[in-house]
Amino acid sequence: MRAPPAVAGVVLKREIASIQGVYVLTDNTFKPFSRMSMQSPAEATSQAQPFLWFPCGVIRGALASMGINATVQAETSELPGATFQIKTITGKS
Repeated sequence: MRAPPAVAGVVLKREIASIQGVYVLTDNTFKPFSRMSMQSPAEATSQAQPFLWFPCGVIRGALASMGINATVQAETSELPGATFQIKTITGKS
């Protein structure tokens, strides 16, 4: 059995959504969130959102360097987890 792909030491679980060209990467132990704590879980998830912008840019940049045009959105509903949704953009012919 093959191990899931790893990026920067993070093992990613890839789920393919029902719509072609949409990929979801789920990391249940996202390292930048491992030491983050707040008074309430709602406050923590809202404060965590800016920490997802850089990884979104890294994913989008890596795909762009391979010629894949995509949008990347990230969210967290419970720390330390993070979910990245990647939608590939196809050019109209």
